[in-house]
Amino acid sequence: MTPHGHDTILEIAETFRDLGPAGWLAFIALHTLFCTLLLPGSLLTLVAGAIYGWKIAALLVTSGSTLGAMANFLAIRCLGRPWFERRLHRRPQMASLANLISSRGWPFLLLSRCSLLMPHGMISCALGLTRMNLGAFAAASFVGFLPLNTAYALAGTALGHAVLLNPELPPPALPWPVLALSIAFTFAATLAFGHLTAHALGCPNPSLYRGIKH
Repeated sequence: MTPHGHDTILEIAETFRDLGPAGWLAFIALHTLFCTLLLPGSLLTLVAGAIYGWKIAALLVTSGSTLGAMANFLAIRCLGRPWFERRLHRRPQMASLANLISSRGWPFLLLSRCSLLMPHGMISCALGLTRMNLGAFAAASFVGFLPLNTAYALAGTALGHAVLLNPELPPPALPWPVLALSIAFTFAATLAFGHLTAHALGCPNPSLYRGIKH
């Protein structure tokens, strides 16, 4: 990184920090926009960890992820049903997965949110076609997103010290047990969810409209 680029990043980081709670809201809005547009938010999570530290970053990013998921859910439920139904006809496995999550309720959605391999944006859109309650959807999404976002935020805190701050300063004290538990839980949830959904993803003719709310 050039000295000019390093100084620019430092200025941006300081600007967000100086904004205080207003900066938190701006960051949540930015992350919500990324999630709504189905853009990857991992880099933003790392940046948040570098700017705010892992505790605040994990909450900000998880809030943005949940709001973005709710936006996709409501957009399909209220506005985009015909378009998305046509899209799901071309992706029967995704329709089968959404039906499975809806039929099993919020615990199954929570487990899916912890998984590394799930297309979370597409799942949010697909669940907008089902009878799942918005409150249960939001709560399960928030809790499910938190472990992985915590791990990314911790990584961002460490990278932020190395890149944005003076590397000669002592590194921040990271709660390694929290990082280890976050990673272990995420991988365990990924494996468990993959096992539980194997029969649905292998179904040759899933019913797109089972459990669909009209």
